[in-house]
Amino acid sequence: VARGNEPGWVLNVTTDGVALSREDGGAQGGPLPQGEDSEAGTRYVVAPDLAFITSDAICRDTMTGMPFPATVILEHAGEVLNGCGGAPLSLLQGDWHVQRIGETEVPDGVEVTMTFDGDRVSGTSGCNRYNAGVELTGESFRFGPAAGTMMACEGEGSEVEQSFLATLARIDRFDIGESGELLLIGGDVNLIAARR
Repeated sequence: VARGNEPGWVLNVTTDGVALSREDGGAQGGPLPQGEDSEAGTRYVVAPDLAFITSDAICRDTMTGMPFPATVILEHAGEVLNGCGGAPLSLLQGDWHVQRIGETEVPDGVEVTMTFDGDRVSGTSGCNRYNAGVELTGESFRFGPAAGTMMACEGEGSEVEQSFLATLARIDRFDIGESGELLLIGGDVNLIAARR
């Protein structure tokens, strides 16, 4: 699925075909053609007045700032419209190592990790293991309550764990930085930074 704003449009692409709907009433579709390489990405010509180009460049929704894994250019009825495609949650999948919580670097010898698998996250929180749900809507991103093991620990590990779990509850969106780092954001402040 790809979508864009001003004017709003949604392009559904499946192996069965392509369907475009526009908020201004326009709609069109056709079979999915073979893609052709172009300077901007892979171009698909669906009909004489309908084509689209996809590239694996992170795109941010112009209304919400939500990152998407693909940039999409729609060519329809003489117009060229920009949009984003793919599932934002796919950007998170896999293993991340937390480098910073708030303004504080995670100290050497303390491990904080995040492994995203579908709509769940789990890992090490500095001392214990934890897991939590992940909720992603068109406009927001948040973590559900975290459940964890109850192993006692002291010193830096305990302090980092308390800070990390409290910070997770404040996250309301995410982004991917220029060098590929995961940025977890709350109230427009980067609260957690992690790397693969």
